[in-house]
Amino acid sequence: MAQMARRTRQKVAAAAAVALLLGGGAIAAVSATGQNNGARAGARATVARAHARDLATAASYLGVSSDQLAQELRSGKTLAELAAATPGKSRAAMVAALVAAAQRAPAAGSARLDAERLARREKRVQRRVTRLVQRRFAAAGHP
Repeated sequence: MAQMARRTRQKVAAAAAVALLLGGGAIAAVSATGQNNGARAGARATVARAHARDLATAASYLGVSSDQLAQELRSGKTLAELAAATPGKSRAAMVAALVAAAQRAPAAGSARLDAERLARREKRVQRRVTRLVQRRFAAAGHP
């Protein structure tokens, strides 16, 4: 009787070990293949919204339609060049308008940011917008 109980316990322990191994293997496989990319998809959507907002803000600042702006950018011009070529507009003022629009847009968790993190976020926005204004979109094929 004791030997039967011991065999049963051994079988249960072996089954549990196999289950743990299979579960761990499945988690490792998902991690290795990157199938848990929901966070990345969310980040890409956030970047796409910011890009669309930036281009709409730039078009509004320049007094042109978004389609006209996209056509100019595809032709190889930068936002800085377009601002300089528009009477009464400047690269610096365009950067300021784009930064202001980005800061008005609600950021995830921005209400919980302390002063230091908020300052870092503002620097990142400034760098991103400055790069955007200087970027040539013709090579990428889309603005």
